[in-house]
Amino acid sequence: MAPTLPKKKNVVFFHPDLGIGGAERLVIDAALGLQNQGHKVVIYTSYRDVKHCFDEAKDGRFSYRLNTTSDTKIVV
Repeated sequence: MAPTLPKKKNVVFFHPDLGIGGAERLVIDAALGLQNQGHKVVIYTSYRDVKHCFDEAKDGRFSYRLNTTSDTKIVV
């Protein structure tokens, strides 16, 4: 019997600011790794300055959802 391939997933990351820093690099690298395995990745963030972020965060590799309201509550 042939092995079954893992089902591709929809993956969501929540990160408050996609600037340049260690946590941001970690989110981008994890998202890239999952996307390279065929998963669909979306990053939700409240701020992303394309003049001050990693190239991967501004070149269209990911789908982003920007939320700029301060009263939004995320329930997981």
